[in-house]
Amino acid sequence: MESTRFLNDLGPELERFGTALTDRVRELKSFSRRLSIATSPGTPFAGKTLRTAIGVLSSAMQLPPDLESGRTSLLERLRSVLETHEKNARRETLDGFMGAFQSAEIVPRLRAENPPEYRVSPFTIAFDFTSESAEIRYSRLPFAKTSNLDGGSLLTVWRNAKELLDKSSTDLDRLTGALTSAYRALLARKGGCPGDRVELHELYPEIAFTLQPQKFYDEVDRRNLVSYSRVQFVHDLTRLRSERKLAVGEYRADIGVAHADSASSRRRAFWLEDETGQGTYCTTFRLVQRVSSAEPPPANTDPRLAV
Repeated sequence: MESTRFLNDLGPELERFGTALTDRVRELKSFSRRLSIATSPGTPFAGKTLRTAIGVLSSAMQLPPDLESGRTSLLERLRSVLETHEKNARRETLDGFMGAFQSAEIVPRLRAENPPEYRVSPFTIAFDFTSESAEIRYSRLPFAKTSNLDGGSLLTVWRNAKELLDKSSTDLDRLTGALTSAYRALLARKGGCPGDRVELHELYPEIAFTLQPQKFYDEVDRRNLVSYSRVQFVHDLTRLRSERKLAVGEYRADIGVAHADSASSRRRAFWLEDETGQGTYCTTFRLVQRVSSAEPPPANTDPRLAV
């Protein structure tokens, strides 16, 4: 029959339309669910919530015309509210931060404005208002992070970080001995001669191995391994410099400044800074014979890094 033939022809097309409609409904449900989660009751009103809602509404999801106009209006209003919220949150956070530290007779020094960074020795505190967090850095290395931007909480995090950094410091006499042993061991393994430069990133694990407790050598097991972070290594080198302990017997330490091509390597270059946060990237180390206290530093050496 003619009608049967038409149904046979239209059947597959109807099936495809039904499948497309089901997919469309499923997509709309997913869109609705994500928007409900982003704005569910009890969700803290914060920049993160607003950005999530804006992200969902800005998705490529095509809506019916009557809903599309509503989406456009909502996006405009949300973006305006977010801009105002971020300005207020930034001002209130920084005012609270400065007030808490100044009450403790600690004066943060502004290093950068956008995003804001403050020097609070021995750290730099960097604010990220997009993620609503603050990161505490030592010599440009991440040390601690917090999402609690209350001024008093930031002061506590800074104090705890400082205490942890000081507590983890290596005894300087032990450190100079470890530096000497690690340098000579690295030279021997590479077939170098006394006075040759070695890469700091190769010396770093050698020192970490040298500083292990006796129980690690008695039984080489990761349970007996004591961590020696990159931050701690940089902190120890900085203390050697600031306390003028770079002299090792008849030798002195010579820390070489990085060339332009190696300064950008996060693996090879180590940023060594002073109390103000000023510093330089360094990449090499060696022990050289001391002639006199008036001897000028070798080439490729920051005068602040040699004795």
